Amino acid sequence: MRASSVTTIRKDYIASKEVYDKALNRRKRNLIKRLVVFAVFLILMISGFVSVFHSQSQQKEKVEANNQQLHQQLTDVQKQQKHLTQQVKLLHDDDYLSKIARSEYYMSKNGEIIFASPEKDKH
Repeated sequence: MRASSVTTIRKDYIASKEVYDKALNRRKRNLIKRLVVFAVFLILMISGFVSVFHSQSQQKEKVEANNQQLHQQLTDVQKQQKHLTQQVKLLHDDDYLSKIARSEYYMSKNGEIIFASPEKDKH
């Protein structure tokens, strides 16, 4: 047999280097696992915030639309109230009441004769 020209490296150095490499690989895998868990947690949190923001913006739009509708109703009711207040004031006026009684109900004063003329068609 021939003698080998390759010298062997010390076995204790190789063993310690393998142990060190295994520990380093284990740390890298654990770091990757932690980063993946953190990324998943972060994605879940962001998606939760986006979901809450979206639902709140939809609810805000509904409330604003309802507010606009109620504001319009308030305006209409205020106009109606103003009109009715004016009618109440007119109904307290005796001249206005007599005018309504004559035109609508054909009432007359003593000795007064009412002639009804036919109304024209507005077609």
